[in-house]
Amino acid sequence: MSSEQLLQDVVNALALGSSYALLALGLAVVFNILRLINFAHGELLTLSGFSMYLLLSHDVPWAIVIPVALLTPMIAAVRSPSRAVVRAA
Repeated sequence: MSSEQLLQDVVNALALGSSYALLALGLAVVFNILRLINFAHGELLTLSGFSMYLLLSHDVPWAIVIPVALLTPMIAAVRSPSRAVVRAA
């Protein structure tokens, strides 16, 4: 394995780990403030990833893909019907 490949793998691992950390922090903040378990974070992240995949597969430029990928989960979160709530004991 070349040093360039190793560096790229380290950067990829840090980017993925950062995404996981942000998701975990989001869950922890919501749980600590509201004492409420919210499982919608993964759903919204998946929706954002799917919108990116769909746009990129149709050769839409990155300058459009990134704002759409950020707005898609925001709109879905605001427009979603009320969800079942699981209170912490």
